[in-house]
Amino acid sequence: VGPTFSYYEFKQSMENRLTDEEWRKILDSHPPPEPEWTSTFSE
Repeated sequence: VGPTFSYYEFKQSMENRLTDEEWRKILDSHPPPEPEWTSTFSE
């Protein structure tokens, strides 16, 4: 097994793209839930 990374996904319009800093603020304040399909290997 190798290294793993966190996986986050949410819908964001291309007209309102986030900077890295904006994305980190969102992630720090309320991270989106992990997709159900990741439960088989993420815990």
